Amino acid sequence: MTAARPPLMESKKVLAAARPPAGLGPRTSDVLRGLSVAPPPPAVLIGFLLAALAPLGLLAAAVVIVIEMSSYGGWYIKAFMVMFTAVTLVLAGLAWRGAKRTVHIGEYDGALFVPRLATAFCVVAAVAGAKLALIDGDDVPWTFALPFVATAVLWLPALAFARPSAKSWPDEVLLHRGLAVHSEEDAQVLLATRPHTCWSAQPIRRHPLAPVTDRAGQGWAFSQPCAACRQPMTMLYRLVPPDRPSDAGGSDRVWLALEADRQLTAAGDVAGASTDVLHRAHEIATTAARSLGAVLATIPTDGDTVPRRRRNGRILNGVVPDGVWTRAWLTEQLARWQGVLASVDGELAGRTTGG
Repeated sequence: MTAARPPLMESKKVLAAARPPAGLGPRTSDVLRGLSVAPPPPAVLIGFLLAALAPLGLLAAAVVIVIEMSSYGGWYIKAFMVMFTAVTLVLAGLAWRGAKRTVHIGEYDGALFVPRLATAFCVVAAVAGAKLALIDGDDVPWTFALPFVATAVLWLPALAFARPSAKSWPDEVLLHRGLAVHSEEDAQVLLATRPHTCWSAQPIRRHPLAPVTDRAGQGWAFSQPCAACRQPMTMLYRLVPPDRPSDAGGSDRVWLALEADRQLTAAGDVAGASTDVLHRAHEIATTAARSLGAVLATIPTDGDTVPRRRRNGRILNGVVPDGVWTRAWLTEQLARWQGVLASVDGELAGRTTGG
């Protein structure tokens, strides 16, 4: 006989079935900026306003319960209040995240997370009401209808999102899904630093990027099979002004230089290598030298280390060693890669002359 699962585990199954919004973001500031650049159609805006009722309702419910139960004594009452408030705040945060995504990237599934959860609750309420009326023979109070009315209201955004203008909205703001970059060079760096779900590093080379323009602005797209797992891979990069941060930070470029060491070793010894291997080594050395030079340029003229704010990136700082942020280490590594590049270019030039 299968052992009964704890209530907590059953609750996690229900929560997972409701499909809460995965991942982080978007930031509220990005959403407001996107609304000013590319206002959504009325159907999406109405759906967003209706979807925002879910987090507001959850917050209101938490406040009401806390106020009503604050007069009761006992540690178990206070513990329940803390637990209920924490769960409600988490659900409200997830609901707000899903609502923001509707206007920013046209992702509607996350905004319907609370309605799906409420529907599961209604099933339980219906079973309890049926037992009360049919088995116990008691009258069902009118308050049993409240969850069903609230759930019907929560599902109203789905009607707005079914409009044709709402269905076309995701394609109109495709770049809102992309990573922020200052240049195509930033996009190349991010593409080479573990971009795919298989978390395998892509070969260091100049990848073909297609220019993209939509209502969100300009940027680039990469769509090819992953070099490691061969599954389809599509990456988007959104061009942002210099006064806004880029997702390509110092940690990405340093990690790329460290990864270049591994890929250069895998390519084989330069001396006596084939022309294809030499061209591959040229790409690796060029990328490593360019990346280290960009990080070195962020050190102030009167400083010896990279400022902490310039170290951030998609790659966590803890992935790269602490000692890589000094001027001495970066200068030494840059000189080494420049030497490798000069050696490879000299070998290629000699073969061209000799051929």
